[in-house]
Amino acid sequence: MAEEQAYRIDDIDERGGYSKSTGIYFSTRPPFDIPQQPFLSFTQHIFAHRYGSKIALVDAPTGKTVTFDELEQQVMALASGLGSIGVCQGNTVILIAPNSILYPVVCFSVMAIGAVMTTVNYVNTPREIERQIKDSETRFIVTIPSIVMKVRRFGLPLLLIDEDGVSDYVSGPDDPPVFFLSKLLISDSSKVPSVKIRQEDTAALLYSSGTTGVSKGVIISHKNLISSALIMFSLPPKPDHEVMLCLLPMFHIYAFIHICANFSRATTSVVMPQFSLESMLQAVDRHRVTFLPIVPPVLLSLLKRKRESKYELSSSLRSVVCGAAPLAKDLIEDFMETYPGVHLLEAYGLTESTGAVTYMNEADALCIGSCGKLLANLKAKIVDIDTKKTLPPYGKGEIWLHGPSITQGYLKNVEATMATIDCEGWLHTGDLGFFNTDGYLFVVDRLKRLIKYKSFRVWNCFSLQKHQFVVIWLLQAEMITSRCMFLYFIKYHTNALS
Repeated sequence: MAEEQAYRIDDIDERGGYSKSTGIYFSTRPPFDIPQQPFLSFTQHIFAHRYGSKIALVDAPTGKTVTFDELEQQVMALASGLGSIGVCQGNTVILIAPNSILYPVVCFSVMAIGAVMTTVNYVNTPREIERQIKDSETRFIVTIPSIVMKVRRFGLPLLLIDEDGVSDYVSGPDDPPVFFLSKLLISDSSKVPSVKIRQEDTAALLYSSGTTGVSKGVIISHKNLISSALIMFSLPPKPDHEVMLCLLPMFHIYAFIHICANFSRATTSVVMPQFSLESMLQAVDRHRVTFLPIVPPVLLSLLKRKRESKYELSSSLRSVVCGAAPLAKDLIEDFMETYPGVHLLEAYGLTESTGAVTYMNEADALCIGSCGKLLANLKAKIVDIDTKKTLPPYGKGEIWLHGPSITQGYLKNVEATMATIDCEGWLHTGDLGFFNTDGYLFVVDRLKRLIKYKSFRVWNCFSLQKHQFVVIWLLQAEMITSRCMFLYFIKYHTNALS
């Protein structure tokens, strides 16, 4: 634990990681060596692992697969193709699309040439998308043909995701330049632009409301992504062949960092383009899914539909992790009784921390109400709101975080950065909680008060009234454990969770 050399090692409680002399909670998990070479991109880090013909990605509806070797070839070919159409190091590329097995290919190819990836909810309004495009100084748009009418008004070059090389899109004389992903994917992968990428360089801009309620670009560096992916390794070893179902949107850090970690440890990711409960159950059964990250509304639906479903989840599923909002004790107990062979885990993280900072192990599942222990290489404080003094176990205060996965700050927003990250690098989360003597974190409230509706956090009643939509999962609403704008309204699938 190199970071702890400045502290009294003998003062750190082995059981819970708390240091009385500093007021700091240290992770009790074995630390990881974060790569120290200054020039290293996240894409290089991912493909330093050689998993060959093992399956990396599966399209849930069709069963189409991509091996790790094929994934690397696609990423490098697309990186070469992006360079050929003018994408340069430092350019920002926005991805506006639903989940697909090409989603991570686009992200990693952009990062491979030193460009910056920013993602957005594809059901956002043109005005919302335009705001992010302007703030991030986006130069290229990657999207699907059905969304072109929404984005071509911005006058930026378009790269259309035509998965099968088929698209009925026809550009007009006044339209911006249009390129097709299928053509760029056959580019010469040996001609990837030669650039030097520092670990501290920006890899992604993911937008979050932070502590002020105004959406801001969170600067995620290559080092942040590398560290977060490695930190996930501090969880216990998984089965020899783990299969994760990705039903949550990859534009959000919750799903994206799980995908990144999967590529680092040879886990297969089964990708659902669009959610419905029946298709999720079918995917778990068909692809023998062992691990399932979800949000509370999906968990509620699983319990509600248990008796009606023809699928037996516990035949392959080993664990379910639920994030985005704390689970009630009776809900946890109900799940444990309904699915006795499946471990229900909780986690806590933020966009500003590049994903999870605490995570339950399967052995922790009986610590009901907790969202787990600190992951490796991370530290935390619980700080009294009024006195700003650090608090011992069971003392409730604001959660502060420190470690290699913590963001550098917000894009072009010094004031918000200084209000959220102090001069020592501590992230002031705005979440209230406490640690117990065993090092388990409990998140209990939020400094910023928002209206809460069925575990969704929203700004006010008007924001609900002006949308004639159905909230089907926590995808962009403000929630205790994920402070990113994460409220996903969708007109269709009215009965998706009923």
